[in-house]
Amino acid sequence: GEPYTGSACPGQATVTDSDGNIYNTIKIGDQCWMAENLKVGIAIDLNASPADNADIEKYCYDDNASSCGDFGGLYRWEEMMQYNTISDKAVQGICPEGWHIPTDDEWKTLESYLGMNQSVLNNSGLRGTQQGAMLRAGGSSGFMALLGGLRTSTPEYSDIENKGYYWTSTAYDHKYAWCRMISSDTGSVGRYYQSPEQAMHVRCIKDEKENMLVK
Repeated sequence: GEPYTGSACPGQATVTDSDGNIYNTIKIGDQCWMAENLKVGIAIDLNASPADNADIEKYCYDDNASSCGDFGGLYRWEEMMQYNTISDKAVQGICPEGWHIPTDDEWKTLESYLGMNQSVLNNSGLRGTQQGAMLRAGGSSGFMALLGGLRTSTPEYSDIENKGYYWTSTAYDHKYAWCRMISSDTGSVGRYYQSPEQAMHVRCIKDEKENMLVK
């Protein structure tokens, strides 16, 4: 693979969540991202559902706590959004103060910076050439995307070590929300709309100072 070229965000090499977990950061273009998957929250088992309450609830792959340590938590969309699901502004959701859930457009900005052709950014399905490989752990962007699978709406756990799924805060319609898929078997990045019942990984992105956020 290509050498690691990324560097931490200036003035903020790490960020700490409400549970005290510490995450490295990565500056890519003008954006500052977490370089690790979010793991905040209390684990619930495969067949349980999160509740709209003070607890952040996550799934750990195979209901194994060490999966959340290794790969991060898997979050249902509405829980990740902390039920602020109709905002058209940046939503903090389960991210630390000063950070928010990335929008579909913020993911496109990242992909575009890494060289994805403008003509395919808005497509659904697999897009781009090597952007997925650049985003994967070991790839040149420093984003370090992990392939921690997902919890399907069936429900079951699926795809660990093969695919990593990342939510955006952007709803597709009243039934679905946009996500991204990074895979071991393609250099492309998948852009899909999926049921919010599915549980996926989350990366937080740092607020831009001038953006007033809805809490």
